[in-house]
Amino acid sequence: MNTPELTAPGDTNADITSHDTFAQGVPHATFERLRRDDPICWVERDEGLGFWSVTRHEDVITINRDHARFSSAHGIRIEDQTADEVEARRTFQETDPPVHTRARLHLNRAFSKKIIAAYEEQVRELAVGILDEALAQSEFDAVRMIARKLPMQILGRVLGLPDEDLDWLVDKGDALIANTDPDFTDHVIDQVNTDAASLTDTDKQLSTHEILFSNIEQADLNSGSLQATASTTSFNLTGDARGLFVREMTVNNVASVEGASSGATVTGSSGDDTFVVGSDGGLTANDIRIDGPVTIDGAGNTDTLISELADAVWDITAEGAGTLNNYIFSSFENLVNSAGDLNLTTALAGVFAGDSITLGTGTQLSFNSGNNVTVNSSFSGDTSLSGNVNADFLDITTADDVVLDTNINGINIARQSGTSSVDITIEQSGNLVLRQINAGAGVVTLTSAVNGQGTVSAETVNDTNIIAREAYIGTDASDSDDNQWGAIGENFRQLTFDVTDILRMKAVTYVTPLFRNQVPDFDAEGNESESLVSSQSGSFVIKDTVGNLVEIDPAIFEGVTPFVADASAVAGDDGEYRIADNSSSLDTSTVAMLLASYEATASGDAPEDEYEVEGESELVADDDQDIQVAISEDGQVLGVVKDYVFRAGDSLWSLSQRFLGNGSLWQTLVNQNPSIKDPSNISDGSLIKVVVKVSEEVADKIRAAIESGKGTSNGRGTVLPASLREQIDLP
Repeated sequence: MNTPELTAPGDTNADITSHDTFAQGVPHATFERLRRDDPICWVERDEGLGFWSVTRHEDVITINRDHARFSSAHGIRIEDQTADEVEARRTFQETDPPVHTRARLHLNRAFSKKIIAAYEEQVRELAVGILDEALAQSEFDAVRMIARKLPMQILGRVLGLPDEDLDWLVDKGDALIANTDPDFTDHVIDQVNTDAASLTDTDKQLSTHEILFSNIEQADLNSGSLQATASTTSFNLTGDARGLFVREMTVNNVASVEGASSGATVTGSSGDDTFVVGSDGGLTANDIRIDGPVTIDGAGNTDTLISELADAVWDITAEGAGTLNNYIFSSFENLVNSAGDLNLTTALAGVFAGDSITLGTGTQLSFNSGNNVTVNSSFSGDTSLSGNVNADFLDITTADDVVLDTNINGINIARQSGTSSVDITIEQSGNLVLRQINAGAGVVTLTSAVNGQGTVSAETVNDTNIIAREAYIGTDASDSDDNQWGAIGENFRQLTFDVTDILRMKAVTYVTPLFRNQVPDFDAEGNESESLVSSQSGSFVIKDTVGNLVEIDPAIFEGVTPFVADASAVAGDDGEYRIADNSSSLDTSTVAMLLASYEATASGDAPEDEYEVEGESELVADDDQDIQVAISEDGQVLGVVKDYVFRAGDSLWSLSQRFLGNGSLWQTLVNQNPSIKDPSNISDGSLIKVVVKVSEEVADKIRAAIESGKGTSNGRGTVLPASLREQIDLP
């Protein structure tokens, strides 16, 4: 006995969307490959939408039971269907619980095993009669004469229909199930290739099926497509779903408009219309798909324009008017950014209301409050942005004042080019991370909505966070006690100010800020916490030729508590360190002695051989361990992370100089050792992580491995498998 062929033509890559494939045999080899290699895969179709193909039994069972995510109520057929088509074809199979469950409860008793067993003799009688009729002919169509009749006639008996109506029931069943087949119904309900028509350059003319129709007042495309051949065609919604008035004719049941040129326009009806720009960039208007770009006019009443684009850019030039990517729109009351971050440029004043912004006096733009919000406002005349806003990160460029209540995580505010000053007032509920607030010569007021709670901190180290003439952090100019912060600044990331006149801070605890350029009239209220790098006006100033205190070895300050210094200070002409004339609680003699013994060391290059460094024996062997790589904020490979036994006389600055060739990079070691709370006080014998610089050749190999997807992030860099050591040339 020969083994039957298991594969249809097409072998392992048969087109499972084609009926012709199955006409030649079931493509077993294709399904076997899919179950093995790609059990849940996306299948594209030449015509219409694609679909997910699920080929494993357990996955099918799981999906079949999860009706909340995998609904049958939207249709179970592979062809694309409108909502009306689904409704017209709906059977018991195309329902979900609880509708499906309630229907089954009514039917279960009638179809119980005991009840069905009672129909056995009647089923036999019907089967014999049908077979006798078929076998009496020399040849017959088994589908029509047996398979088509038997199930429906049995159902008729169960339902109690008289025998003379059984043939009628068969006909109606065929019309219901085969409602796309003109052999069984005069009312074909199907979207595919039902009607397609082309406009002409002449009014009241329509071409379809190569026939030109003239003097058309009204046409019904039965959910077909409309081809716009005229370059200046204007499409006017009729107000009914899938209805258009175009070229002096009304076209109903239009599923899509194809080939609309850049000069085309779509105008809403006199009612409330909804336009949707989908994630693929196509426009849908009242259930009609229109290929863009086109100009959109909302027309009368309350109209809505929705963007589902992940990269949508809104440019609002007037109320209800502007551009959305390559679409020009006007006369819209509601705008919705339903996907991705909000990116808005506007010449109108904006008032936020949580997850929306009203532009001018009426146009409302809604957005997802969990995403980032970017607003570039050129409005000038009073307050450009106000109200309350919810977002992840808020990024504003403004030409005028900003007054906001915020519930955000981070913020950046910049002045538009040519704007010398703006006043910025922010009241935040919760913690706030500052990138920068640049008011120029204006006033910045930054307060907590929950008095005595929340932390305001810097996003990065040493970048200027607030630029202003006056700044009030936790208070305002009236010195109110109602809006102080829980904490201002962090031990290793204090706020940095470029404030010319006045800085007032009020908090439960604060870290003394850094100052760029000059020290303003500074006053702070609250419990001051120690900081590794901080500044304080008047009491004590360190001047050093390195120019930036982050380059100083923190070990020299072990005898000073707290360490207070001007981070932007530079040495005088004689290179001497200066002690301020006013009184200080610090042991200035100790400080002076320490500073006198300190010699600033210029940054140098790492040794030619990245591992030929003094103290190599103090690096703990890790040949069989994964490779840890330190990465800078801009994505550069700093070096590989090694374990090191800390010894007397070591400091993070000296270890950074030794292994990285640059002592000022000691903060990199802080990042690798989150357990170190005080970098100037590390116990002898402690096992810490150091970063050892590698050659450019090794760095290139590491970058290549990371780009190929072989690395995983650990929050402090990237980890590569130990098996890559020889490939990367690590000893």
